[in-house]
Amino acid sequence: MLPKISIVTPSYNQGHFLKECIESIHSQKYPYLEHFVIDGGSTDDSLDIIKTYAKYFKWWVSEPDRGQTDALRKGFERASGEILNWINSDDALCAGALQVVGELYEKHPGAVIAGGVLLYDERTEESRVLSQRSLTVTDMVEVWTGRSFYSQPGVFFPKGAYEKAGGLDVSLRYCMDHDLMVRILKTSPVVYTQAVLAKARQHPHSKTCSQLGPMIVEGTRVSRRYWCDLPATATRRLHFKMACHLARLIAGRLYHRAPRDAYALAKELLLNPWIS
Repeated sequence: MLPKISIVTPSYNQGHFLKECIESIHSQKYPYLEHFVIDGGSTDDSLDIIKTYAKYFKWWVSEPDRGQTDALRKGFERASGEILNWINSDDALCAGALQVVGELYEKHPGAVIAGGVLLYDERTEESRVLSQRSLTVTDMVEVWTGRSFYSQPGVFFPKGAYEKAGGLDVSLRYCMDHDLMVRILKTSPVVYTQAVLAKARQHPHSKTCSQLGPMIVEGTRVSRRYWCDLPATATRRLHFKMACHLARLIAGRLYHRAPRDAYALAKELLLNPWIS
């Protein structure tokens, strides 16, 4: 018996992407799917698109919220599937993805299912496949090592693990996915697949393009939350490694002529206890 999969799509003023996202989910023909669309009160054509496809949704709403994380929590609170994930309105599922996930979960109940993500750059029209690797608590917390690689649209997780972890932290704007996954990995094993499960789009208004500096800053703070879960290591040594990591990132942002990002990272570096 294949498991039920619950997908949540948060959206706000992304009507030009929303139709493709919805159709990619409902063209899967997966027999046990429920889809929630949580719109933040869009003022573009998003509401018209949502109403057009409303019969395919388990539930939808369009109202002001506190941001993406708040929207996701609304959806997951109503989800009844054994497996959860979210597909943002500017992303999409790849053909046959849910069948792959469902069959793997049937063989490995309680596991996180991690597959590839096709990253598409809208500006250059270039694409490449991102492969998940080393999704462990230690490697995801030690961000300075680069051992772990996590791309949210391609990672499906058990509802039970989500609830046990306490759900998403609404205080986080950028790295709520990374934070959640660290907590889920404390109790759930990971099964990897070479199948490409999702498509992630980079465009000028995406967070990874327009707000990279603040995103990295929040990521370093999420890392610090879980230093207590690492193998015994002197805290001062961890601060030193984080400081070196931030210094490398600052140099990279300056090289790529992104002074605002570099400034945000420099402020975070100066707050590092090893520096101060």
